[in-house]
Formats: sequence, structure tokens, C-alpha cells
Amino acid sequence: MDLASLAIGGVGIAGLIIAIVEGLKTFGVNGKKSKAAAFILGFFFAAVSLGTTDGIIPAAYVPYIELFVRALSVALASTGGYDFLRKNFGNNK
Repeated sequence: MDLASLAIGGVGIAGLIIAIVEGLKTFGVNGKKSKAAAFILGFFFAAVSLGTTDGIIPAAYVPYIELFVRALSVALASTGGYDFLRKNFGNNK
């Protein structure tokens, strides 16, 4: 299994998991808890990715799963972009 090929709706799950864990860190989830979160998220999203591509998850649910994952990735990208702009171009008084 190639980790780079695991995706849901065109969103690579490795990058998605990293983004989610980084987001959790802003809420105080650090150390062993962030590693546990990464493990659980990795297991979950890998199972969903394989389930959608191998036909284990019914095809009727796949569009909703893809919609959720795409929306989640846009939300995470938006918060990361906001933080980047605020830190680098904002008024840091």
C-alpha cells in the first residue's frame, strides 16, 4: 500500500491528518495526546479511503463522505491561511 495514493475525494489523507493534528495543537492537544490523535485519525481516514475505493462502503454514501472531507480540508486551509497572514502581515502589537 502506497501512503501517497490514499485519498478521499482527491484530498490526500496524510496531509489532512497533519493539518487536523496541527489544528488540535492550537486547542492544547500536545505530546502523547497529539500522537494518539494522529494514530486514531490515520486509522479512521485510511479505513474510509480503502472502504470507498474497494467498495466496502456503499457507493450511495461516497459523495457525502467526499463532501465532508473536502469541506474539512478547505476549513483547515482557511484557518492556516488566516494564521499565516495574521502573523506575517497583521498588526502584531
